[in-house]
Amino acid sequence: MDSDLFEKESKKFFENISLETKSETLILLKGHLLLEDLMREYCASKVIKDKYLMEARLGFMHVLGLTRAFVESGENQWIWSGLEQVNSMRNKLAHNLNPQQIEIKKDKFIQYVNTASKVKFLTDENTPKFANLTYAIYVLFSELSSTLKFKPRNQLFAKALLNYNQNINDR
Repeated sequence: MDSDLFEKESKKFFENISLETKSETLILLKGHLLLEDLMREYCASKVIKDKYLMEARLGFMHVLGLTRAFVESGENQWIWSGLEQVNSMRNKLAHNLNPQQIEIKKDKFIQYVNTASKVKFLTDENTPKFANLTYAIYVLFSELSSTLKFKPRNQLFAKALLNYNQNINDR
């Protein structure tokens, strides 16, 4: 069951953010939605009447806080800061025609995920920037999914990351 669920979540991610997606804005907006959807789905599974949760029209940060309240503390504490960073970048894009310092925020986010997560992704000067952003959001999405749905984590996560890395390097 765990492996099927992981494959389903990975498929959902890559159906929405293709490895061919070169628009960092689109990657960030869709990534934000995928992360929020995962948290909403999790929160809905924890309440008796999810109808009222959906009707509350909670924003991303409210859903993030609620998700954190339901999750016992564990090894993946870094994901909460990663989620906050994605939300901050999304808000900059959504509320400004020419967002200031968005490139700096993206670079810091990519560096943060690569440093904080247990799975390191390989980048070099030849790796397109959009690929790094996709990869960082995928790592965050996978870790969040693992934290919310999988106990214990299995080797499929590492396998999926290796496959993703191979796809990027083959380009």
